[in-house]
Amino acid sequence: MNHHNIHAAVEIASRAARNVEQGLKGARAIAGFEAFRKYDWIRNVPLRNTSGNLRGMVVSKRWATVFHFAEDALKPLEKLALFAALAENIGKSYHQFDQILESNDSWDGKAARLSTEVSSVMIRTVADGIPSGVHLLATSLEGYCQIASLAGSERAAHLDQTLRSLDLWFSSGFEKVTDGSNMNAFINKYIVIK
Repeated sequence: MNHHNIHAAVEIASRAARNVEQGLKGARAIAGFEAFRKYDWIRNVPLRNTSGNLRGMVVSKRWATVFHFAEDALKPLEKLALFAALAENIGKSYHQFDQILESNDSWDGKAARLSTEVSSVMIRTVADGIPSGVHLLATSLEGYCQIASLAGSERAAHLDQTLRSLDLWFSSGFEKVTDGSNMNAFINKYIVIK
């Protein structure tokens, strides 16, 4: 069984599911803004009237239809994207699992290391949006710094460089914190009573 081909296929499927999911979320947000009198961008839902329904809140039936279609299409796609992300993270950790199972450690030690590796996979699957969100925010702020630099601000270029290094620091820190081996070492050093 060629694990590289399986990993590549899972990664492509995971990225495709995420891209479709993001597209549907964008369509839902635009449709919601166009369809409803009041729309909450943070929660990505239309606000309801005092009776708790949408009567009088809909300003465009066509956009409301698009919003509801995108919302219905997202429900199974979000589950598929989560499953694909889980499979992708398992594929990324395949070598660590193999290394643990092939080691000469006792089965107690192997079980402890496997449990932290499984925890690592789960944390990376659930918290995957955190580094992406930080990167998006940093990229946005970098753009403003570049605009300010063009306008003549001398400190903007320095701030732009600082933002880039903070983004890199955060993503590498996330990788270190969620690494199964690092988690196991931390637990054995600071938590396990010997």
